[in-house]
Amino acid sequence: MSVGEPLTFLQPHVVDLTRVGRANDGGYVIPTYFLHETRQVVALGVATDWSFERDFVSRASIPCRVVLADRSSGSWTFAINALRELFGFQNRSKSSLKRTKSWIIHAGLFFWQVRRTGWSFYRRWVVLNVSDVRRDLAFRELLKKKVRDRGSVLKIDIEGGEVELLEELVKWNSINTPPIGLIVEFHDVCNKLDGIQKVVEELSPWYRVVHVHANNYGEVTGGVPEVLEVVFAEKQRVSNMKRSSIPLDGLDYPNNPLAEEIVLSWKVEGGS
Repeated sequence: MSVGEPLTFLQPHVVDLTRVGRANDGGYVIPTYFLHETRQVVALGVATDWSFERDFVSRASIPCRVVLADRSSGSWTFAINALRELFGFQNRSKSSLKRTKSWIIHAGLFFWQVRRTGWSFYRRWVVLNVSDVRRDLAFRELLKKKVRDRGSVLKIDIEGGEVELLEELVKWNSINTPPIGLIVEFHDVCNKLDGIQKVVEELSPWYRVVHVHANNYGEVTGGVPEVLEVVFAEKQRVSNMKRSSIPLDGLDYPNNPLAEEIVLSWKVEGGS
């Protein structure tokens, strides 16, 4: 399946790229320089997969901290899910017991990962405006605490609300040190296309799109994938040349290995 015409504003600029994380869902193709200059990865949205952050730290050229934020993640949440699965049904099936075991394993692995490495973790939803301090963390407050110095990469995968956070980031960048790169998974792209295009343009004083990948767990409507993974690099670090198509051999893999990859293609003048 080949699409791309409505996504001209996301046509990626050329830069040296590498893949970090697993081959399928959870891995991302990023500029290689991220691995050499990043001092901190701030990841909004973790769920049950922190393979990208773990692989990033293991390959980074300099010591790299990790900050995670997700109300739906963490050992405590996984343990609660295990208890709900175990005691939520009178007639427990094999599948229910299997899910219980999975949640217990996730709880142990997450606890071990965070405690062993000293990662910071906020069991909060990251939002613009806090309505409950026990549940929410203000995005600007997180930026003040954790994105103060040069060398941060910001990863956003929050199942919606990405545009609003990026609009706030534009304001932050105007008066503070911007992150050196962004990794954003946009959801409901078909209905939010205008807003996504607007915020990409607002980010252009600092960043250029260097990679975009369609998540094939989502549908394609009117030539627009429902979910897009978009990577931004500092504009002075990238070529003026643009790529003509994605996926890239040896770097991109379908999120769902059982489904056909979604091909993105563009017209290029002097591109690759």
